[in-house]
Amino acid sequence: MAVFTRHSRPQPILIRGFFVLALIVGSALTWFAHYFSQRAIDERTVQRHWEHVELDVVTLEDHATRSLDNAVNLMRLAASLTTPQIIADPQRGSAALVDLTIDSAVIRSLSLVDSSGRVILSSSSRNVGVQLMPGDVNLDSRWTGVFEFNFGKSFALRDLYELEGDRAPVDLGFLTIEAPVLIGGDTYHWVAAINLGVFLNLWDQLGQPAVSQIHLVGEQGQPFASQAEQTQGLRDALPRLLAQRSDAPQGQFEAGADGRTLVTYRTSDLYPLSLLITTDRSALLKDSEGQRTGLATITLVALTGNILLFLFIGMLFAIYLRYERSLQELANQSHALDLHLMVSETAADGTILAGNSAFFAANGYAPEELIGQTYRALTTEIPGQGSLDAAFETLREGRAWRGTLQNRRKSDELYWVSATIVPFPDVWGRVSRYVTLMTDISESILLSAKVANEQRLREDLTTLNQSLVTEATTDPLTGRPNKRAFDLFMPQAVAISKDDQKPLSVMMLDIDHFKQINDSYGHLAGDAVLREVSLRWGREVRASDMLARLGGEEFCVVLPRTTTEQTRRLAEKLCKLTAAVTIDFENSPGEVISIPVTVSIGVATADSADALSTDQLMQAADTALYEAKHSGRNRVVVASAAVQSKD
Repeated sequence: MAVFTRHSRPQPILIRGFFVLALIVGSALTWFAHYFSQRAIDERTVQRHWEHVELDVVTLEDHATRSLDNAVNLMRLAASLTTPQIIADPQRGSAALVDLTIDSAVIRSLSLVDSSGRVILSSSSRNVGVQLMPGDVNLDSRWTGVFEFNFGKSFALRDLYELEGDRAPVDLGFLTIEAPVLIGGDTYHWVAAINLGVFLNLWDQLGQPAVSQIHLVGEQGQPFASQAEQTQGLRDALPRLLAQRSDAPQGQFEAGADGRTLVTYRTSDLYPLSLLITTDRSALLKDSEGQRTGLATITLVALTGNILLFLFIGMLFAIYLRYERSLQELANQSHALDLHLMVSETAADGTILAGNSAFFAANGYAPEELIGQTYRALTTEIPGQGSLDAAFETLREGRAWRGTLQNRRKSDELYWVSATIVPFPDVWGRVSRYVTLMTDISESILLSAKVANEQRLREDLTTLNQSLVTEATTDPLTGRPNKRAFDLFMPQAVAISKDDQKPLSVMMLDIDHFKQINDSYGHLAGDAVLREVSLRWGREVRASDMLARLGGEEFCVVLPRTTTEQTRRLAEKLCKLTAAVTIDFENSPGEVISIPVTVSIGVATADSADALSTDQLMQAADTALYEAKHSGRNRVVVASAAVQSKD
């Protein structure tokens, strides 16, 4: 009866304390030795890096300053040579700019822009006539009597002409320098497109390590050029750079969380820009692993004795832990069984030999009341699984039995258990006893019945709700969607057109002289007309469209992904189809009257896929319908222009 044996928890305090103390001391020695050796190597690596990049940043900043000197001098020369006569002759002026800049690798183009932002002269013919927007260049500066310039924006484009279109970005973009000039009493602006490739190509040839990035930034920290798209180092460096470069135009510092970015910079004394090199500290230090090998080897030798001692103690402790875990696992399993399962042990003939506390508590008996009794004193039946004798027959064959039992408590209350009965053989393979593990599933069975009933009620309610939704969104006369269904479908149609970037069209249809039909033939005839025209029209629209009756004789067709021309052709077809055949109505038995019917249709289309306004769209269609009514009826009128979104 080992299943119910109580096991005490092991308390190896002395051994555990000794091992923990040895582990702490050894780990501390290893950590401190490794930490201080690593710090020494890291500091030496960083210092060598500072020395290496300090000269590079001076060289690169000097190159950037001289390159910009060349560009500014060419702009100044162009400004001094420009006259009203040259502006009056754009071909001659542009040719002069080509001659002026042809030998300059720095200037990609030099252009003269009038006060409206239009390029009138340029060393690049593709720029002439380009209309620059206020956000592209600064046209607010004015001539002060002396040549003054300022830096604009950098663009990942080839030249000014690409600002007008939606062009794909390029790797080697340009930076604008702008200078106002006074020509013939009017203010113009020289705009130089500085070739950033001049800087980037030199930077790539410099041989900086892959963990370093070179950046050129403006007075406010705006990036003009960067060697890589990932600019975390630049973001780390900018706050301190902007704060200290006026006092220290050249320097080095650490930036970012825990000094993760190493920064070396130099600010130009002629231009409001700075060149800086940022380096990922952690990535840089990875390169020093080879240098750490020497100190790591010394540390390893010094700690070898301790490590061997730790291994020996660890081996002994591992053996002890396996023993301790076995004891603890056995105690835990016994405790878990007591808390969760009812467990009983019976002899081969079904006599109860033992049980855990949960078993006796669930049945309401004291242990002495059940021990010695047969299991038949508790179990009433095995629902759907044969007799209890059949279950014991399975067990005597040495096979486990699983199933559901219905037991009876001492209070005569019935309850359900999920049971697993396992035969325990002796050393000769003969079954000598059985262990039964049981879980009370009475609540689950009751809950299953309740859930099944609720599921049936939910299905009935769903069917009823679906019926109510259909009635609420369907016009009972024509069987077509009603105004409510139309209001629900319209946002879906807008979403479809937005997702597909396709137009959304609407047709407003109104039966001509419908009141006269009702007055002349009666309302039953009017109802027949409504049913027939909706049937004819419904055959012509697509499954993705919606033909809805909005009220009275007014219908609407919503057509996602449909152009104005496609909608107009469909509207013309519906108009002709309506007028082509009269509608027969049996006014009285044996008397059939033919009712001529025509329809007026207004068409409107929304071409904007970004911001559709359904109110504007419906208003446009209504207006077109109104025009069709007042220009003779029996016709299609298309709204004068596609509906656009309005602020």
